[in-house]
Amino acid sequence: MVDKIIAKKPDTVSLFRLRLGVVFIMFWWIPVYLAVPGIVSGLGLSNSAHATQAVLIIVITVQTIFGVIGFLLVGKSLGSNLKKVSPRKAPKVFWRMLWSGTTEIPDSDLRKKKPAKDNSKKPRHFWNHKQTK
Repeated sequence: MVDKIIAKKPDTVSLFRLRLGVVFIMFWWIPVYLAVPGIVSGLGLSNSAHATQAVLIIVITVQTIFGVIGFLLVGKSLGSNLKKVSPRKAPKVFWRMLWSGTTEIPDSDLRKKKPAKDNSKKPRHFWNHKQTK
């Protein structure tokens, strides 16, 4: 079992991890802190400002932890694959991976390779520029 996990190719995307990460990010995005007064009264705590602040800090901390875990899951799953595509095509490739779970990237979505620079010519500066007559 451990050998299968270690032998996994780095470009493969775990569909479960990807979708779980997106759900965690969506949970992080939802303003749960608006429900804190209801949570405080539901727990039977007095409606004091001290109890409300304590519950608010707990809710925000838990929600932030879920968001960080979500970003780590999604980033680890997609990092190497999204580096291969242009930034303009990244949302399309991300959606395709999220929806279908395939990691195949069409050639049309791949980043164009820049031609190598010719470093044989040295830059000319104004102080060593020879004037021709």
